[in-house]
Order: sequence, then C-alpha cells, then structure tokens
Amino acid sequence: MGIIIRQSIKGTIVSYIGSFVGFLTNIFVFTALFDLEDIGLTRVVYDSALLIASIASMGITSSAFRFFPYFRSLEKNHNGFFFYLVLIPAIGLVIFIPLYLLLKVPISAYFITNSALFVDYFYWIIILVVFLVFWTTFETYSNVQMRIAVPKTIREVVVRVMLMAVYLLFAFKFLNHDGLVGGIISVYGLALALTFFYISRIGTVSLKHDYSLLRSLFEKRYSITLCSLY
Repeated sequence: MGIIIRQSIKGTIVSYIGSFVGFLTNIFVFTALFDLEDIGLTRVVYDSALLIASIASMGITSSAFRFFPYFRSLEKNHNGFFFYLVLIPAIGLVIFIPLYLLLKVPISAYFITNSALFVDYFYWIIILVVFLVFWTTFETYSNVQMRIAVPKTIREVVVRVMLMAVYLLFAFKFLNHDGLVGGIISVYGLALALTFFYISRIGTVSLKHDYSLLRSLFEKRYSITLCSLY
C-alpha cells in the first residue's frame, strides 16, 4: 500500500473522530453550559485571528505545493525550502500586524456593538495570529512531504479535545473570561509546538539556505521567457 493511500485512510479516520469531538462540543458543551455572549466570544476571537492569519500567510500553502518539487532534495536539506516557507509569512506578519494596530479604533467601534468582550482582548489576538500563521506553515511543510496523518490528528482531534477541556473549565467556573481566551490561545500555541516537533522528526528543519538554486530557477525562467519572445 502506497504512502499516499495510507495517509489518506488515516486522514479520513481522523476526520471522523474530529467531527465527533466537534459534535460533542457544540451540542453538549456550548448548548448546555455556555451563554450566547460567551459562545460569541470564543467564535469572534478565533475567526478574527484566522482572518488576519489567512491574509498574513500570503498564500504560502498553495505556493508551497506548487514550488516544493523544485526544491525537493533530502540530501541538500530541500535546498533551503523551509527557510523560504517561514520567511514569507514572517514578512506578512510584519506588514499586517502594524496595520491591525493602526485600525484599532474602527475595529473596536465595530465590535463594541456586536461583541463587546472582543475589545478587551484586542491585543491578545496578535499572539493567536502568530500561532495560527506558523502552525499552518509547519503543517504545510509536513503535507508537501506527503505526511498528513499526524498534522491532521493534531488539528482535528488534539486541538478539539484540548479546546473542549478549556470550555469545560470555563463552564464550571474554574476559568474566567481571561482564562478562557488565554486557554484558547494556549491550545493553538501547543498545536504549533507539537507540529514543529513532528516535522523536526520526519525531515530537515533548518534555516540554512543556498541562493544558487533559486537563482538558477529564475535564470531558467528568464531564458525561457526571452526565447518565447523571439
């Protein structure tokens, strides 16, 4: 059985387990134990961070799948592919986090009428954005190497189970709102750490890079363009 088939089967099983955990959370935790305002807080904290993270990632997921075959070489540390994979979203964060801070007034004005609790955690969102961006980046690095089962397990099962634990602690008054938001952020931080640990075990994780391959790719592309003009 090929690696792609094995990983696909494992991924499908994980998806079913994750869906069941999500079902339990939505039906038996949120519905029975949470107020609407608290449910809204959990949603808006994650959704707003996810929106910013998606933009700050600058399309790194699709780009990684497109260009990784050009870099693939285990003996040469994939020619510094990991460095570029981390560099692009890092640049995105440098651009969009200051923009997010500059727009604090209009963003806060919008949420003050729709989800007032969000305003109290405006700056906390930045930490969650960073976690989401690099978690997705590390997950992508695993996926382009055809290793999808473990990152999918972390995303679909581990994260949902940990989030359920945080929600239950809040529902039974062991955590206040600060603890709830901090717990959610910590869950994604742990997911980031687990994914990074996994990719460091299955392949080369190094920021060393060699511009020679990138330069040769550009030169090849440039020469092909020139030939097409003539």
